[in-house]
Amino acid sequence: MLSGLELADTDTGIHVDMGAAWFWPDIQPDFAHLIERLKLSVIAHGCPGDMLYERQLSSPPERYPTWESSPASFRLEGGMQSLTTALKSQIPVEKIKTGHQVVAVSRTDNKVQVYTRSEGS
Repeated sequence: MLSGLELADTDTGIHVDMGAAWFWPDIQPDFAHLIERLKLSVIAHGCPGDMLYERQLSSPPERYPTWESSPASFRLEGGMQSLTTALKSQIPVEKIKTGHQVVAVSRTDNKVQVYTRSEGS
């Protein structure tokens, strides 16, 4: 569904978005609905304009026209961290657990149960 890697250090607040994280509303309607429901801003792939592509460090970047993908694809403004931040804001602080490894997740009706293992156990 998503590509790329995002790293965040919650102690320092440092966030690094290391690559594209596209989504396709026509192919992923549930994900698109979640983005809409959370009122997150999106950036269309292939917006009008040019892109710069650097093939080698020893030569200058070259300019190319952008293209539109089909079906349309988008990124979240601010990267995928905007999604995790929006989701986290809906979880009561006392329900957020750190220092635990998720080992299983199950869903029944409208409830989600997350099974964890504490660090060191």
